[in-house]
Amino acid sequence: MGKRRAIALIGAVVLALAAAGLAFWYVSNVRTEAVEQEDTVMVLVAAEDIPARTSGEAVVSNNLVAQEEVPRRLVVPGALASETDLQDRVLLASVSKGQQLVSSQLAAPETESLAFRIKNGMRAVSVTIDRARAVAGLIQPGDRVDVVATFDYEIFNQGSATLGQVIPKEEVARVKSESGIDLNASKSSVTRTILQQAEVLHIDPPDQLAADTRRATEAEGDTEAQAPDLPVAVLMVSPLDAEKLIFAEEMGVVAFSLVPAEDTQRVSTPGRMLGNEFSPTPQPEPTEAKPVAAVSTKQ
Repeated sequence: MGKRRAIALIGAVVLALAAAGLAFWYVSNVRTEAVEQEDTVMVLVAAEDIPARTSGEAVVSNNLVAQEEVPRRLVVPGALASETDLQDRVLLASVSKGQQLVSSQLAAPETESLAFRIKNGMRAVSVTIDRARAVAGLIQPGDRVDVVATFDYEIFNQGSATLGQVIPKEEVARVKSESGIDLNASKSSVTRTILQQAEVLHIDPPDQLAADTRRATEAEGDTEAQAPDLPVAVLMVSPLDAEKLIFAEEMGVVAFSLVPAEDTQRVSTPGRMLGNEFSPTPQPEPTEAKPVAAVSTKQ
């Protein structure tokens, strides 16, 4: 009897395992068929961890993303499907490996940071300038300006330095050859164009300045009230020109002259001081601005 019971028990266990195996096989087949029949979508997935502020072009060129086919039910809203969706975009936040890339993670570079608008090898430098020396506040971002600086001889004389001692020798020689002005011996203040064709990245708008002035006026009774700051302009210049601009602002008076929209030519100027203020200087022939073509609104 005991032997029969053991055989029966073993048989029951074998049958139970066989039944479980059949059930597992059946469920697996059903799941496989369901996955094969489920609608799938191609999405972009991070192949590596991608830092924030990485440009779309860098993501593509460094193979930081890959296309994967995933079930539609697992697609994140706004998921990107192609590398072309990354063009002219920058990541606002970091993306982890395996994570789907979505449109809300991207923005136009210029809206994310001023740094993306600066050309390689150039720098953004800010300078304070009042409206009278900034073309009455009519300068707009994207315009180009020449920077004209006036250096007062008395300021340099107080520091026991002449203009010729603080300006590079090459510049001193060039000024002398072009205008006859010897900056090493000159005792006159000098006005000279120090930068040309500098692009304006930003300038405080007139309405903002008007609001600052109004607030300061309303607070005149407050002894701690401060006058509104001067307008601030941000120019894109080379590192060497950045030094020129900052020095001119600190040691002299800076003014802007607005460059015509289609003018890209640099002009050689001799600079001005008392010794040549009234001497004639050849001027290029002015050309009229091209008229803007009218746009028809008729269909």
